[in-house]
Amino acid sequence: MRQHLLLLIGIAALTACSSTEPTEKSNPNTMTVDFAWKPSHLCSGISPKVEIGNFPAGTSYFAVRLRDRDNPSSALGGGEVANTGSGVLPEGSLKSYTGPCTQGSEPHYYYFEAAAIDHDGKSIAYGKSQPQPLP
Repeated sequence: MRQHLLLLIGIAALTACSSTEPTEKSNPNTMTVDFAWKPSHLCSGISPKVEIGNFPAGTSYFAVRLRDRDNPSSALGGGEVANTGSGVLPEGSLKSYTGPCTQGSEPHYYYFEAAAIDHDGKSIAYGKSQPQPLP
């Protein structure tokens, strides 16, 4: 019984280490990330078009997340999108995206961050957009 428990703990630790959550620490190679807001992207599940540049050969897909610079704990989602070679993630392609809504009297600034993931599931590059306020 104890061996089974140790095996399960080991598997859980390995799974946690193989996350495709984009982070600057996972790979400092810099990609460019750009996007533009439209009213349809706010308070909705329709993500903006995201353009990723300078991604390395061998990128299988992109793991992308929307972040609130002014409220880092907020969960705004994102998604994983296959690399077609263009670096363009079409509008609506981030399936777990939750568009931000106006919050209080102070403007919030949002940015997308992305990790390039290879065929083995390893993060091979990272980038993030410039923070932008809601329109």
